[in-house]
Amino acid sequence: MRVSAFVCLLGISLPLSAQQVSVWYQPTPFPIQFTQRDTTNNSVQVIGHVLSGYEDPDGFWKQSTLAVSTANVGSGNSYKNQSYLMFDLTGMPKASNVSLFLMPAYTTNPSPYIDVYKTMSYWPPLPASETRLGWLPQPQFGVFWGSNITSDYNGWVTNPSTNDGYMFDVPAVPPATGQVYEADFWSTMYPDPRVQPVSAYIKGNAAPSTNRPWISLTIAPFPISLKMPLPGGTNGDYAWVVTNETGGYECRTGLAGFDKYHSGTNFFSIDLGYGYMTQGAGVRGKYTQTTVPVLAAADGVVAFAGSDIQTINQNGNYIVINHGDYSPAAGLTQPVVSQTAGLTTRYLHLANLPTHADGKTLWKAGDKVHQGDQLGIMGQTGFAQGTHLHFGVRYGSSGASTIPQLQTLLMEGMLLKGYQTDCDGSLNRIAYYPSTNSPTGK
Repeated sequence: MRVSAFVCLLGISLPLSAQQVSVWYQPTPFPIQFTQRDTTNNSVQVIGHVLSGYEDPDGFWKQSTLAVSTANVGSGNSYKNQSYLMFDLTGMPKASNVSLFLMPAYTTNPSPYIDVYKTMSYWPPLPASETRLGWLPQPQFGVFWGSNITSDYNGWVTNPSTNDGYMFDVPAVPPATGQVYEADFWSTMYPDPRVQPVSAYIKGNAAPSTNRPWISLTIAPFPISLKMPLPGGTNGDYAWVVTNETGGYECRTGLAGFDKYHSGTNFFSIDLGYGYMTQGAGVRGKYTQTTVPVLAAADGVVAFAGSDIQTINQNGNYIVINHGDYSPAAGLTQPVVSQTAGLTTRYLHLANLPTHADGKTLWKAGDKVHQGDQLGIMGQTGFAQGTHLHFGVRYGSSGASTIPQLQTLLMEGMLLKGYQTDCDGSLNRIAYYPSTNSPTGK
């Protein structure tokens, strides 16, 4: 997973059987500069991984808690203890088992239970609750806890909507009777001695991502897997920054950051920048803005190598690799020289025409490619803002969010949907993802 993520979840997929693995997806982040609401409750669009907040005493839907360090589920009894988590599940696969993991935290008055409801109305301004799922016991401080949400999740991914999510209600517990009462904002105006303040959180830190909600999914992955198309080595010594994520958002520029070239048939595409972190002991950085090699993500054949600079000048210098196909009936099939058959990866905006590691030999259609072969140098040719690699993945002729083969495709053990952009409070990008792709020198 991303470098700042919870260490036990870092970049892993757990084998369950020959067909199924367990993968992790973090349906956040909270880009803090885009999670505010004004005093009149006007809508402010945010990146839609997880939306959270609360209802204040005047009935307004607030999200200001996200601009500090936590997404609160209850906090004292000065407002109604309702908080909402909305999941962005566009492009996510169906799964045989799904669990939601949360990190609780509380102070001196923990609640023994959390009441959970499904939501049914569109957000914003304020979602209404639907089905009450019952009480969930609150565990000890600082320990991730999980709840099975398989049925809800699979229902949601069938037809993703902006009202997919849960409402959490935190009860207060009077010390004398132990009877549970709902702590709401009326207790501020008309104090009720039965209601005791509660502080229980679903953590939603702006940075790092350690304590945000996680989803664990058991899926049957597409049999062809990828490595990140930038160098890292077998130990994942290099981690690279994501500047624009699957679906077309990036955290630095807000609404202006939506990129139509990462939507529609290009939904499954990711922008990777030249910024990186070194992770291994004794590892030293050796790449600059003009020297980052772009590597083949998997074995295949060249379906196209060239440029559109003299025509539409959109992709710039680029190369397309065909990796073959898979079907239950035919099994794995060999790569072919086609941009519209089977699984293909696209590497756009290269500094020069697609070239081998020697810097001289050009790639051409029909050439065999091995994972880790150098395809060129990261650049900014075509329609590109700054030096970066636009890495696109397609099955058949499309990279749309509804294609099952791409929903279950893994890169470095992660779903493509899991590669997200994230910023800290100073708008510095902080989401780096490790690569284990080793350059072949060819």
